[in-house]
Amino acid sequence: RRAPNFGYNRVLVGLLTAFLFLCVQPAQAAQSQKVKVAFLADQSLSADAREVLRLVKQEGADLIINQGDFDYEDDPAAWEKMHTDILGGSFPMFAALGNHDVKAWKGYVQKLDERLKRIPGASCTGQIGLQAVCTYRGLSMVFGAVALGTPYKDEEFFQRQAAALNVNY
Repeated sequence: RRAPNFGYNRVLVGLLTAFLFLCVQPAQAAQSQKVKVAFLADQSLSADAREVLRLVKQEGADLIINQGDFDYEDDPAAWEKMHTDILGGSFPMFAALGNHDVKAWKGYVQKLDERLKRIPGASCTGQIGLQAVCTYRGLSMVFGAVALGTPYKDEEFFQRQAAALNVNY
């Protein structure tokens, strides 16, 4: 099967969003507190990946946004265990599907859903990893699997969510 040909605007949306965009809702902006976000991608289960998680903890990040390609081993249980061992089971983490996660995506979604339930004040609507809107501590995060050739209309989804959140991107 040939990879889909995304037009310039669609590719630009993917690049600008890096699989997601992050914004503070205007109504909540005055109430928002500072939130330190760690952005991760192409992680693996290596010693280096563990060191990065220790750095996330040491630097006092409040949450992780993982932009996909979680472990390259299709092992959601090991990936979740690595995070839990270093950061704890309720450390806030939100994620978007990467092309190397497709084979074991159901397992990753299960682990992300389980973690989401343990994060006080966090919520997500939609389909985690493909098209979802998550909120946490005044942040609204819109996730989409932009360049994976999914049947979803990601550009339209981002436009609708940006309009609903009253932001420009």
